[in-house]
Amino acid sequence: MEKLVDNYLYYLQNDNLIIEQDIEMLCEKMDIRKITSSFNKLIKQTVEPTLKKFGINKNNIITEAKKTSSEIKAYYEKGLTPEKAAQQMKMKMASSVTKIFKHSVKKVKVMNMEEKAQLAIVSFIIILYIHSIVGFLVGLFAPEIANAVVAIVLAPITEEAAKNYFVSVGMPWVGTGIVFGIEFLIYFIQLALAGIKVSRIIALRAAGLAMHFTNQAIQKKIIEMGDGDARFAAWLAGYIIHVTWNIMSTIKNEQISAWAMS
Repeated sequence: MEKLVDNYLYYLQNDNLIIEQDIEMLCEKMDIRKITSSFNKLIKQTVEPTLKKFGINKNNIITEAKKTSSEIKAYYEKGLTPEKAAQQMKMKMASSVTKIFKHSVKKVKVMNMEEKAQLAIVSFIIILYIHSIVGFLVGLFAPEIANAVVAIVLAPITEEAAKNYFVSVGMPWVGTGIVFGIEFLIYFIQLALAGIKVSRIIALRAAGLAMHFTNQAIQKKIIEMGDGDARFAAWLAGYIIHVTWNIMSTIKNEQISAWAMS
């Protein structure tokens, strides 16, 4: 997990509060070839076998991520902002991302706590993989919007699909707790490296955790009360809240950053 966190800091590009100087400082300290080799080794030895256990093919995730990047590039070339692209893509992405999560439902029976934890970590890896690939590919043709695309377009789709999936396999709180607990840890390390006070980091990320658990509760309630279309309605409710949250965070980025660094 420590290696996964280290590589996440380099590959994932979805932190609205990250400071460019700190990225440059971190990259100067990194041996890029060593990181790439370590990341590939981690995928081969840890990620791929774990995904396979739950019937998920890594190549399918890569294919979906590349397809998403191509669609984002097309919207970018048309002059759409990340916010407008999010509205255009939500239906397409909801289908493809949910398909990836739902595929492993067939492999899941009654699970003990250890198996639930493994499945939650697999879900985190899927989210990480999609975000990393799309963020990298978008960064190749439009680096100035890569962070916004991942935060506004992609994260609400993938992360709310994961919460929806956790309800379907009977582990809404365990899944949400582990996935976004890992995210909390990674943000904590990232922001601490940027020199932000621990108290400020906790305040910022506790707000994010509250949003995630609130969305999980909303999705769970809608699914339990609804009919055949309830699962999509639950995802859509979570998506709308999540994308609104991330848009507001992007708009208020300068003020939040100034407060965090004060």
